[in-house]
Amino acid sequence: MVTERKIRNSGSSLWTPASTGASKIKTGARATAPLDNVSDFRVQNMAINRRTALFIDRLDRDQQSAGIGRRIASALSALATSSLYVYAFDSAACAQEHQNDSEPADGGLAGRQAVAEQAAIGAPLFDMRRKGHVVDQIVIVTEGREDRSPRFADALAEYRRALSVNPSVVVVRVGDFAYAFEDSLRASRVAVRGLGFDGPGSLSRLISVLATPSRLDRLVDRIESPV
Repeated sequence: MVTERKIRNSGSSLWTPASTGASKIKTGARATAPLDNVSDFRVQNMAINRRTALFIDRLDRDQQSAGIGRRIASALSALATSSLYVYAFDSAACAQEHQNDSEPADGGLAGRQAVAEQAAIGAPLFDMRRKGHVVDQIVIVTEGREDRSPRFADALAEYRRALSVNPSVVVVRVGDFAYAFEDSLRASRVAVRGLGFDGPGSLSRLISVLATPSRLDRLVDRIESPV
């Protein structure tokens, strides 16, 4: 497995493989710790080449987001070949740090009382826009309750304008999910995909979505392919 190093950048966590372009898990190699819970071996050998951000809700009432978020963060850090930014959020964003090859540092995900009881899902994106961090896809682990600004749809619109990028959005639904959040994104013309995280195969399904090339990627490949 390719080792990883932590790169500090203006207080945010950027996870990147130590060997650029190398696969994180070699073909035929034993699955490593972050992926022990991924049931599909084919998925374990995928690579996530698109720049990715993961936002983890700290205020879900069933307290499922933290544990699910850590599992997803560990799997993504093992499969990512490009930038990976991880944030926890309540009313503000808290950048997570990579600790070793199998677990992200806690960074406020658990064992600490949330600083506020209102969720601002757009807070991590506001921080990324301010720091100029560009991603191609965003994963939000949440039960969908958005109580205060910056709201995600508004923050995404500003992020798109400021950085000239249009990331795709995947919502990982946890707990008693409020579907009004996804509805509000679609009303704002945000292309969003919702996935339940409700049993075996959930992590595999998410990784398959994130590892699939975007329409733009496929178009570029066709253009660049020799005739």
